[in-house]
Amino acid sequence: LAGNPRRWPQALVFTSALPGEGKTVTVMNLGLSLVEVAANRVLLIDGCLEAGGRQSLSSLLRLPAAQGLAELVATPNPDLPHFVQATPWHNLFILPAGAKTTPAAAAEPLVSAGFRSTLRQLKSSFDWLLIDTPALQRLPDAALFGAAADALYLTAALHRTPARTVQKALRRLHALNLRPKATLLTHG
Repeated sequence: LAGNPRRWPQALVFTSALPGEGKTVTVMNLGLSLVEVAANRVLLIDGCLEAGGRQSLSSLLRLPAAQGLAELVATPNPDLPHFVQATPWHNLFILPAGAKTTPAAAAEPLVSAGFRSTLRQLKSSFDWLLIDTPALQRLPDAALFGAAADALYLTAALHRTPARTVQKALRRLHALNLRPKATLLTHG
């Protein structure tokens, strides 16, 4: 934060090579840290639009299913407070994924014209957007979020994720012209 007084990058995407490497917990912990510093308004975005049993930000916070990103992107001139939920922590908010869909259809809202407009609108309402996305191995969603956001971070579980898997993920991101700001080691 000291080296980033203008708060750029502001919209940060978190992904991993494989599922279960600690992305969601990393996003949650970073969000909690940011609201403790200078009363930042932080929005956690659940970017996992596909149906499945993986832990999401909403489930981590034990929030009920609600409309979210999928509906927000599809709504012309949306009312942000209708989609954004407060958390138990002051200045920490969440935008749930919303209606879950098939993996093939999950990327559809992310390539729509409304998606970048939605991100701009969210950036004007919050100091930080922290976006939790699916693993690179599973879906193209992380790359689509990464192309629209300000920065992308790759998480890897220390002593569990093989180095060649991380290198393959980095090559894939570079092939998509996405340069991660850093690789974050998690406990997984």
